[in-house]
Amino acid sequence: MLDEAAGETDHRFPVVLPGGSAVLFTVWSSQLVNSGIETAEIVAQVVSTGERRKIIAGAAARYATSRTLIFSRPDGLWAVGFSPDRLETIGAPMRVLEGVRIFGAGETQLALSANGTLVYASGGSGPSPARTLVWADRNGGEQPLRAPPRAYEYARLSPDGLRIALDIRDQQNDIWVWNIARETPTRLTFDPVLDRGPA
Repeated sequence: MLDEAAGETDHRFPVVLPGGSAVLFTVWSSQLVNSGIETAEIVAQVVSTGERRKIIAGAAARYATSRTLIFSRPDGLWAVGFSPDRLETIGAPMRVLEGVRIFGAGETQLALSANGTLVYASGGSGPSPARTLVWADRNGGEQPLRAPPRAYEYARLSPDGLRIALDIRDQQNDIWVWNIARETPTRLTFDPVLDRGPA
């Protein structure tokens, strides 16, 4: 639950630790509204008791089987030793990678496999770049759609295959639907806040 008395506004990027006894997540607070991830905190919460412990400053932690936490800060990816049993870091954190794509809310474009292989999108932090929409076949071939380049995110195809829901992160930061047959966009949200992640 949010600790509203402490100014918490959001919990993001949950990761269940081995054994399922605790969950790591990023705590957002009201002081973060205009500051990005600079003051985000990674915490661990014990499932059975609800006890919460601050682990380290950062966002979007991933747990590697080498007993290491990988997490984001504005200047890249960091790593620190971590004991999932004691829920505490081991040693000092160190930056391991620069130039990883990180959106303002700490959404780090990476994935970590069970064997420790890390894949990521490059690009650093900042606004989303303009992209184009394409159909991709199983052989890697691409056929462009006639949608203009924009900062598309989270493209989701409708079950009937006729429309694509899109989170467009440009001037409006709203949800749109691209009609594939008509080749036209329809804007669905108009409020001043950031709308994202359509389904």
